[in-house]
Amino acid sequence: MPKCACPLPLCLTLNCNVPSYSKKHPFILQTWEVFVNDKNQVLVVQEYANRNDITSLMKKKGPQNEQRLLVWAMQLYKALDYLGEMGICHRR
Repeated sequence: MPKCACPLPLCLTLNCNVPSYSKKHPFILQTWEVFVNDKNQVLVVQEYANRNDITSLMKKKGPQNEQRLLVWAMQLYKALDYLGEMGICHRR
């Protein structure tokens, strides 16, 4: 895989070759473009997430049952496994 060409001092684990990781996956937002602006900020253009995130859902709906949590855990596992296969590391 080509190295990221971003002119930033810190190493990003983001591969800026968008077509390699922009393929549609049911549990990953699609990425359309990654670029660095004139202030050296990395900007990522992604699909709109209209269903919020797990944290917001938990705050709104409260504790979830074990079955639902297992479904979410499996979805997360599949998404991270896919990213790993693509050579992309997810960090937060």
